[in-house]
Amino acid sequence: MGIEAMITIVERIYKPGMVFKMKLSDVVNAIQTGRPYCFTQNLISMTQQIQSLPDHDKQNEMKFWNLPVILYNGIFTYKNNQSLCRYSNFTALDFDNFKSEEDLQNIGYWLTQTPCVYSVFRTPSGKGLKAIIQHDNTNPDYHAEMYGQLLKKFLITNTDTSVCDLARGHYLCYDPNIWVNMNCQPYHFVHDPSYIPTPKTTVSSKEGVVEDMKMLEFVLGMKKPVGNKSDESIINILISHWKKDSMRWMVGNRANSVFSSASEFCKAGVNMRKAIDVLVKKFIAVGLSEDEIVYQASRGYMKNAESYGYTRERFDSYGSKGRKKR
Repeated sequence: MGIEAMITIVERIYKPGMVFKMKLSDVVNAIQTGRPYCFTQNLISMTQQIQSLPDHDKQNEMKFWNLPVILYNGIFTYKNNQSLCRYSNFTALDFDNFKSEEDLQNIGYWLTQTPCVYSVFRTPSGKGLKAIIQHDNTNPDYHAEMYGQLLKKFLITNTDTSVCDLARGHYLCYDPNIWVNMNCQPYHFVHDPSYIPTPKTTVSSKEGVVEDMKMLEFVLGMKKPVGNKSDESIINILISHWKKDSMRWMVGNRANSVFSSASEFCKAGVNMRKAIDVLVKKFIAVGLSEDEIVYQASRGYMKNAESYGYTRERFDSYGSKGRKKR
């Protein structure tokens, strides 16, 4: 049963719409060989490059731009909770912060002796372990509760509630020594009728996207777009142009306008947090909710991440009032 489970692979974490169905057995094969069948990418060299970097931030940056992402919790048409089509009965747990290689090896052996563990392999850094767990929960509404039970079972203390997110992504990397249990026995989940999900354990579809944006904000912050204008100057120039665009503010078009405005800010290399703050102020005034604005702005930056700062130099030709210099 386990190897035929269908899950989701995403081309990159900042491309949440580039999703493909994939058998769990094919994911295991991709980890073992370094070659995911749906991409031409060679994970071997990329994983080796990541593991050769001593700086954790540099590792995160390289993972973000270069590794596919697996959604073990099921089949999705888009990387957010709302787009779950089929729940998979598999999930993934991370084990890290090991004191030594011996400590890692001991935990790895313990995991291989646990019946509900389907697979164990090293994370992209080479310093952590990821375990794929099979379970018998069939209701995705209870996923956070079930995941919380697994955290307790495996003695994982984690206050990061995003780990319970249905659409949580896990970087796909190369580990030729991946371990697989073909006789895996599912973890038996028993729903507690008195269990009441709190906002901290229930991550909405939009919150899931914003959670990914934390990493995007960090990675974009390491890029230095070329250009002499400040973020504030570029913001003022673009806002002055948008004031003349009546379509941007029309009812029924405003959510799309937030997305397109954020896309322009991203291509201009404007700090994501500054851009979102500006868009919240502008579009709350015309009737959109803050949640919707943040969601659409996040999508704009995520969709255009590879073009961050591409147009920034063009703004050097504009004067302080947003007009091109003659």
